[in-house]
Amino acid sequence: RIWNDPTNDDGDTYGGGASDVANELKIAKEAKKYGMKVLLDFHYSDFWADPTHQILPKAWQHDSQQELEQDAYDYTKSTIREFTKAGVDVGMVQIGNEITKGMMGVTAGRSDYKAAWGDSVKSKKITSFLSAASKGVRETVPNALVTVHIETPDPAKYDFIMNVLKRDNVDYDVLGSSYYPYWSTAAKANTPETLAKVEKLAAQYGKYFAVMETAWASTFEDADGTPNSIGEGANTSAYVVGPQGQTDELTDTYKALASSPNGLGAFYWEPAWLPVKPGWKNWDYNKQVADQFGTGWASKGAVGYYPDSKMYYKGQPAWGGSSWDNQALFDDLGNPLQSLLTYKNMIGNGDVQTTRLRFVDENGKQLQND
Repeated sequence: RIWNDPTNDDGDTYGGGASDVANELKIAKEAKKYGMKVLLDFHYSDFWADPTHQILPKAWQHDSQQELEQDAYDYTKSTIREFTKAGVDVGMVQIGNEITKGMMGVTAGRSDYKAAWGDSVKSKKITSFLSAASKGVRETVPNALVTVHIETPDPAKYDFIMNVLKRDNVDYDVLGSSYYPYWSTAAKANTPETLAKVEKLAAQYGKYFAVMETAWASTFEDADGTPNSIGEGANTSAYVVGPQGQTDELTDTYKALASSPNGLGAFYWEPAWLPVKPGWKNWDYNKQVADQFGTGWASKGAVGYYPDSKMYYKGQPAWGGSSWDNQALFDDLGNPLQSLLTYKNMIGNGDVQTTRLRFVDENGKQLQND
């Protein structure tokens, strides 16, 4: 993930791994050593971007619409150049993170997605941002796939948004989706069956499909003093809570993705978010380390940029650790869980393959990169 400037005026990190270009280059160079391609996920924010938080970077907050389009283009292009100069193989670029309700400050607020994508003024602004960002990708890594990322699989919602993207001729290759089987359970949105339906919908628009985020809990236990997002109150009826449940969730996800030839695969989020020092009794230590090094989901440096409703819980600081540690593919001490073998076994059984596709329209004109 790429954040523009995840630091406050005093130079203190906002946390979350301090995911600026310099730190992400270090990770990408490690991937390069192993011959891996890299996905760059631009949040176009200084911190976490998701359906309810699409906060403009500090440096862009007084810019006009035209200037913001230029900002998106320039930042995307200059950032990718930093990676390609380092010899990093950029295979995919995500232009925005979970932009279901908008991006870069143009959003639906607390309303549903139609308040952004169904509004002629807002939707034109959003698609202009996307087009500017996509242009920046094409001019630097023309063979990389460009991904538009929304969340909670729902064929009607995805069709609505993709139709707007088509209306405004947004240039992208992949429809990306978040997929968490413990959320939106009443609507049965996060199920393998719905995932397959959305994938087929993407094919109708001539797009690849990929799951950009998925996870399952290995335990309900907290390991670092920050309460977990998925605890005993969550609806975990889809799978058992444990490494076997993680394996089953991943297996079903990949089976759904394999149901149509445009399915590319899935990214697990976040497989290695381990506690600095495990245990509730080490909460104070983890908080101090997070404030110094940015190891928690947030640090005190984010106060003032990120909403207080996220930074505090019942008046007390909510930063310091991770609410996601119980969904890693490692235990709290860093030992790999059996579920990590899911990927190794798929490769060993020959179930993973590379496919090159070319989508064309009714006249045979190519719609996207092969």
